[in-house]
Amino acid sequence: MRAAQPLALAAGLFAALSLVSTRRPLAQISLATTSAHVLYVSPDGADGPSRGQSRDAPLKSVTYARDLLRSRTPGASATVVLLRGTHYLAPGEPLSLGPEDSNTRFVGEGATLSAGRSIPAACFEREGTSDIWACKLDDAGGGAPRVARIDARTSLPARAPNEAKGRPYESGWLYVDQVLVSGGDFAVFTVDTAAPETPAFLEDDAWAGGRATMFPRDSWHSYQGLIRNADGSSYTQSSRQRVLNMTCPVAGACDADDTEIKAGCRFYVYATPDGLSEGEWYLDEARRTLRVWPPRASATFDVEVVLPTAGAVVEVSGADFAEGYPATPATSIVLESITFADASYWRHGFQNGFSQRPDALGFPDDAAVRISGGRDVAVRNCTFRELGGGGVAVGNGSAGVAIAGNVFERLGQSAVIFVGNATSQATDSEILDNRMTDIGTIHGSAGGVVLSSASRIRVARNDISKIARWGVHVRHFAPESVGGPSLANVVEHNRVVETGETTAALGAISTTGVWHNAGLTHSVIRYNCVRDTIGFDKGNARPDETFGIYLDNEASGYDVHHNVIRNTQDGGFMVHYGHNNTIWNNVFANASLSGYDTTGGGVWADGDAAYNTTGNTFWRNVLVVYNNSGEMPPRLLKGEMYAPYYATIDDNVYFSPDLDLAAWNSSELTPLGTWSQWTGAGYDARSRVADPMFRDVAEGDFCLLPDSPAFDLGFDPIPFSVCQC
Repeated sequence: MRAAQPLALAAGLFAALSLVSTRRPLAQISLATTSAHVLYVSPDGADGPSRGQSRDAPLKSVTYARDLLRSRTPGASATVVLLRGTHYLAPGEPLSLGPEDSNTRFVGEGATLSAGRSIPAACFEREGTSDIWACKLDDAGGGAPRVARIDARTSLPARAPNEAKGRPYESGWLYVDQVLVSGGDFAVFTVDTAAPETPAFLEDDAWAGGRATMFPRDSWHSYQGLIRNADGSSYTQSSRQRVLNMTCPVAGACDADDTEIKAGCRFYVYATPDGLSEGEWYLDEARRTLRVWPPRASATFDVEVVLPTAGAVVEVSGADFAEGYPATPATSIVLESITFADASYWRHGFQNGFSQRPDALGFPDDAAVRISGGRDVAVRNCTFRELGGGGVAVGNGSAGVAIAGNVFERLGQSAVIFVGNATSQATDSEILDNRMTDIGTIHGSAGGVVLSSASRIRVARNDISKIARWGVHVRHFAPESVGGPSLANVVEHNRVVETGETTAALGAISTTGVWHNAGLTHSVIRYNCVRDTIGFDKGNARPDETFGIYLDNEASGYDVHHNVIRNTQDGGFMVHYGHNNTIWNNVFANASLSGYDTTGGGVWADGDAAYNTTGNTFWRNVLVVYNNSGEMPPRLLKGEMYAPYYATIDDNVYFSPDLDLAAWNSSELTPLGTWSQWTGAGYDARSRVADPMFRDVAEGDFCLLPDSPAFDLGFDPIPFSVCQC
């Protein structure tokens, strides 16, 4: 079997999307199996050719069960039942499924499939009278993990300051005070030792250093690198400052606009023995000693410690790849009702711009389940929790993938990510009815769902909350480029709440397009509830460029309708140089929390003829803004929301409960000045300034009452499941 190209690096020229069929996948793929092709596996079982046919004599190893089934009649369906308990895979060996495993269903009955190694409690001895216990891994096994699980919590080693669990935007950070040297290979900067969260060990000249996670200049992603003390005598600084040196993870690349370290940037230190605190761990690699500070005091060591030994738990892969596309796919494989645990990660998070092209480093795409060259593969009713990487990664010509009914919780990277290029992109798949929360705990550039060069994907009915960056993100590349387009995708009926928890410059639902490209994506964003899109910038500053829905970098050809967007930092909606986008029948409420300043606006647009910004429309929407400052109103509309960039702006309802917008004599209210100046220029001629009559704002009910003036303008009622947002 020839190996597939890495999901993020498969290369090739653009080929027609007809490479794969346009059939709709089935979220409930079913396989008929006979009793002869059902095998039972238990952590307490035993492997042998005569075992596994009954629950009373189960096998022990899921890989042994897989190998037994490979001898069945080709094409016959089979089921592997994982009985209750934790099933540990061989160290460093994910469960590998290929074309020879087609038509196989793996179903759990209270089962966890782990890529880790459990360290026996008997290995640990208390270090003197301290709270720290130590284990020599030469005796217990284990590699050099990047994360470890202590009881139910997976974490990086010895972080300082400690993570602010549940509210990462409030505390748990150090801040760059002054940048002394900014270069491609490293940065030298100071921290304020008097700041409340600065750990004492940073003031020690003998501190040996460790690693750091840095959110560079514009705070839209993070990366990891080595950090240590620098020789302070070579620089001028105050007595309150400690000089640090952080190495760029990619030689010569940390002096670009997106990667440069500037004053105010956030970071934290980890993997340093001095940072060890309650509930944490640290591996002394030189001595092969694992040190653990249990989350609770006890006379004996009574916590579970598991070290991941692989970056994935399951890998589904086709065979005979050419330019990232499989000649022999792995087909009709089902993973059902299984908890996936103890997967590590390998990506350091560094990004060379926004791209996921083969010639650039892209956003992190580690995952517990990787599907490469798969057809009609289903991952349903599974649990992905406390992982170093993400949940499911799909690419290399996969099609008909159904990811449905799963729980993704506290993951270091994206819950679901599709990556590819012109020849290797995944198509014709569904991501349905999943719950995704606390996503991006290790790398900030993470989302609930990320599609990078993927087409005909339906993202629907997902509950997405507490995300480091995006709820849903779609990235489109030029058809003639190696990147590959993202076409005919549908994002609908999702609930997207509390996004941008550790990053800035984002949309809760975000898309990016192609500069100077006339192509259209023919994609739809509809019937989504989006709220509380805030973002996190340098220092304690609230960011700019955070929106409910963001059509970024000339994203074009989107039909956006019947969404409810509320409580967004800078605007409910943004079109950044795109063309032929239709924004209609949406509700934007409390759409700009920035107020009347240089950034806020209910709905935004950037227009430029050089970027082919034409043909956009904004009609039959409801836009409500609030005068939270009590001084001046926020902007209704901001930027180039006029001809030739917009073809139609009309039949909208605008309102502020605090003032009469129509009479407000502010030159900043609209792109052309006051309301009378705006309408006098021919815009919003039929629109109304009136109370849209929401049913119950205090209870989050933005459905319109029957007497709403919006209905007189043709507004179509939004379903209760959406407008109760």
